[in-house]
Amino acid sequence: MMEFNYQRPRKLEVEEITPSYGRFSAEPFERGYGTTIGIAMRRVLLSLIEGTAISAIRIDGVLHEFSSIPGVYEDVLNIILNLRNIPFKLNSNEPKVVRLESTNTGEILSGDIITDNDVEVLDPNIHIAYMEDGAKFKAEILIKKGTGFQLAEQNYDENLPVDFIVVDSNFNPVEKVKYTVNPARVGKKTDYEKLTLEVWTNGSISPKECISRAGKILRDHLAICLDYQDRDRFMPADEQEAGIGIESKYEVLEKSVESMGLSVRALKCLKKLGVDYIFELIEKTEHELLNSKNFGKKSLEEIIAKLAEFEMVLGQKLPDNIRNDLDDRLARKKPEEPKERETQPPEIVERSEP
Repeated sequence: MMEFNYQRPRKLEVEEITPSYGRFSAEPFERGYGTTIGIAMRRVLLSLIEGTAISAIRIDGVLHEFSSIPGVYEDVLNIILNLRNIPFKLNSNEPKVVRLESTNTGEILSGDIITDNDVEVLDPNIHIAYMEDGAKFKAEILIKKGTGFQLAEQNYDENLPVDFIVVDSNFNPVEKVKYTVNPARVGKKTDYEKLTLEVWTNGSISPKECISRAGKILRDHLAICLDYQDRDRFMPADEQEAGIGIESKYEVLEKSVESMGLSVRALKCLKKLGVDYIFELIEKTEHELLNSKNFGKKSLEEIIAKLAEFEMVLGQKLPDNIRNDLDDRLARKKPEEPKERETQPPEIVERSEP
């Protein structure tokens, strides 16, 4: 079957980059495909990129969000709205509780939040509340990772203490996305398109990483349309060199860590952490690995480099359905333990006495 010889971009150009803004371009696209890809990327960037947000808060002396705090200018509802505007970075897959305490007269800022090594407040100058003389404010704030926008009802957890107030959460670290399509030239033909993407984030993730994650999400969704026999033909050259070829993502995730070619030291450290497979490894964060005994930066760099060969990184939270599928696949692969042969007792033949 003769195939259509179409033009497609070979490289994504980074035109401008800062910690919270990036402008990227790619060309040439066939007519109409700049808009098609631009719309798809914009939708993914604004809905499926993982971020961090507050999901619940406990304030001393407060039972619900319509209360007020003596000596504090803002009511609880306004305090919650101000807290939701704070950009956090969470270096753990597990939810974390941070504290906010103040007895000082004046303004309470986001920089006053007491955090640990797993949590970063990216903007310390966001206004939270204003306190009068003699007022006291003490709160615990629960933050977690997620995607998109979640209502307070979706954040409800029966394990939370009753005095925690669940709130709406906007997890998306991408604040704005703009795409522009302009004419592009290939040889003498000018009916091709150039796509320019501009991405604004809250600083918790770089715009370049957002673009990369959005591209992978789209690729994963479209992979079902590919013929398995031809999949390696559609794979980029760098993935073929990495040895992925037609191998499905499941087959990579269920590989043992021994198959990665790690040093003995790194392998022993992973075994002590109970990490046997790649899917268990990518759910660990850099902080978790470095906190384990005898695990150093060289071992961490080695693991990051090995994972990069499969286009994977640390700190990924696998959805429950994928984790369950992997557990089922591994269970089916385990060889059945040989059954012990049942030894029959020797037959006793009773003989009649002569």
